Amino acid sequence: PLSTMSCFMIVVPLFKLDLGERSKLAGEQAVLAATTNAVVVRTGWVYSSAGHNFVKTMLRLMRERDELNVVADQRGTPTWANSLAETIWKAIEADHVSGTFHWTDFGEASWHDFAVAIQAEGLAVGLRHVVARGVRYGFALTRHPPGKAAVLGVP
Repeated sequence: PLSTMSCFMIVVPLFKLDLGERSKLAGEQAVLAATTNAVVVRTGWVYSSAGHNFVKTMLRLMRERDELNVVADQRGTPTWANSLAETIWKAIEADHVSGTFHWTDFGEASWHDFAVAIQAEGLAVGLRHVVARGVRYGFALTRHPPGKAAVLGVP
């Protein structure tokens, strides 16, 4: 992964933002209503060597172009699929964990910061240097406030 920092699971209040969020929330609530020991894990910015994701897209674009414009005013937490899977397994195995959680790897970055980190990893294995310029997306996005630490820790 790009980072080997400690990780933890956090509880985040549920917000209804739009139709997509309401649909996700309805699904989560249905799962939680079906059983008393369900675990719903929300996450974001997931990357891995499989499937379509930001890391693979950036690596492809860095091979194809001399210069990239990457959004610099949206922030999130890149989350490695393997660490997310490990956390979900630990939650499943822990008898005392149930409810809705939001889990990501540790740290925060803009899309531009993440692209620069991806390039640094790529340069170490022979990827050519590409200029990655940070650009503003153009409008502010609504963000959830940070949550509080929960019971399940992942060292």
